[in-house]
Amino acid sequence: MERYFTVVEYYWGRARKILYENQRDEVARIRKSVGLALQQFSDEFKIVLRTLRKREQGKRVPHGPAHVLLKVIEVSPNAVMKALKHA
Repeated sequence: MERYFTVVEYYWGRARKILYENQRDEVARIRKSVGLALQQFSDEFKIVLRTLRKREQGKRVPHGPAHVLLKVIEVSPNAVMKALKHA
């Protein structure tokens, strides 16, 4: 139900900040759950530091593949690190 409320509010343009805050908290939570500092997370997962900072500040929201990557990192960070080392 919360997602529906957020989407409706975002549609009306009144709660854009709420949507961004939810995403910001998610990005920071995932990074902290992996146990890496901002710079380390950026280096390990090949995410531009500036982009990562903006996501954690709520100025940018990850969409599409970026959002999927964060979800995979949340579930299996070691698998992502291993795959990126062989890329």
